[in-house]
Amino acid sequence: MSGPPQDADRPARPEPEDPAPDRPIPDRPIPDRLVSDSSPRGAPALDEPRPGSPPRSPWRQLAHALRPRSVRGTVLATGLALALGLAVSTQISVTRDQGLTDLRPEELVRVLHDVDRRADRLEAEARTLAVERQRLENGDAGGAAAVSAARKRVDTLAILVGTVPAQGPGIRIAVSDPDQAMEPTVVLDAVQELRDAGAEAIQVGAVRVVAATSVLAGPDGGVSVDGTPLGSSFTVLAIGDPTTMATAMAIPGGVEQAVRGVGATITVSQERSLRIDAVRKPATLQYAHQIPAP
Repeated sequence: MSGPPQDADRPARPEPEDPAPDRPIPDRPIPDRLVSDSSPRGAPALDEPRPGSPPRSPWRQLAHALRPRSVRGTVLATGLALALGLAVSTQISVTRDQGLTDLRPEELVRVLHDVDRRADRLEAEARTLAVERQRLENGDAGGAAAVSAARKRVDTLAILVGTVPAQGPGIRIAVSDPDQAMEPTVVLDAVQELRDAGAEAIQVGAVRVVAATSVLAGPDGGVSVDGTPLGSSFTVLAIGDPTTMATAMAIPGGVEQAVRGVGATITVSQERSLRIDAVRKPATLQYAHQIPAP
């Protein structure tokens, strides 16, 4: 009985061939997609053609130089520029709106009320002037219409400049300030509010208010108008529409609230007829002269 086959009976396995000897790798041009700006320091730039490779044409070199590259510094600079532009545009928008957004609700109501009153007054004045111009152009009653209009204009100007007394409906404002804590700006605001409400003649204390009137702090405290101290109590007279002017004094954040805010008292009464007796001397003009009519 024969035993297991011996190793000598098995076919011999072929011996592995020796690896081929190292052969040099031929130089090949590196494709453009492998070009990177992160080449190791000291290594030749990948954008430059290697020795032995065919030279690039000038157009290909220009296209390669203008190719966009996603460099980290470029991305960061672009982001900073966008953020700076957004911040500047936002600041400009805030600055433009800051004039109204910083106002309180009562101050916004006051501004809107002043704009409405000025628009109504300008519209009424425009209608009056249009009617007067039409009368003069039509020549009603010959030259009598022109003479009557001129006289009316002179009377109006005399009241505005304060050279004659005035009488008509209006309001009387009584102010009591025992501590004389009121600032000149409060009196100035009252005068401005009355003008915006259509007041045609104003008297503060014993002084007729005109365009050149000054309101300053007194030397011993309190308020003075054209150099005349008002004292601890004074009266303001204004001729115009009583309801409109009384409403202007009582608007939120207006004159009445400012006077009471310093501990003073104020009373506004509407009257059908009141008289303003304070007058001013006609000013002598030194530089301005009337232009002769053509």
